[in-house]
Amino acid sequence: MDGFGAVSAAAEPSLTVSVYNYSPASAVEIRRAEQEAAAVFQRAGIEVSWVNCPIDNAVCGTESTPPDVILRILGRRPGGALKSPLGYAIPGGYASVYALNAYSSAECAGVDGSVVLGIAIGHELGHVLLGGLEAHSRRGIMQAKWGKKDLRAADQRALGFAPDEARKLRAEVVLRSHTIMASITR
Repeated sequence: MDGFGAVSAAAEPSLTVSVYNYSPASAVEIRRAEQEAAAVFQRAGIEVSWVNCPIDNAVCGTESTPPDVILRILGRRPGGALKSPLGYAIPGGYASVYALNAYSSAECAGVDGSVVLGIAIGHELGHVLLGGLEAHSRRGIMQAKWGKKDLRAADQRALGFAPDEARKLRAEVVLRSHTIMASITR
């Protein structure tokens, strides 16, 4: 699998993502994209839980289970507002992806739109956890731009985090879990 194979772990760290869908993508399409992103994280040794939030609710979840990350799914990238065509992230904060841009890229590559939306979600969540542009890599899910070959690899579930990225992700997720638990018990 090109160095992007599965990681075995006795107890996988877990990440909770609150999802706000502001796009025209259906709940079914979002769920499929979440499954694709979860599979990428699972291969990196991280279990992801998704909390799909109503867009009119600024706070989603409960105090006992706050989200680790917030994900916004938007329609199309505004012209010239951002350089990244599929999304952007605020390291340590939240991620945003553009569903319609992901579907357009998928159509050009001849792959399922939910796959591309899912890896875009994985990529942007990777930035939240690993850092800004410096987290880009030469290959895999964290490369800055994907070509048709990469999108076809994603369609075969062969695009993922490199082993060193997976290790850093697991450490960051564990650190976030401890920080959140400490803030709840105060």
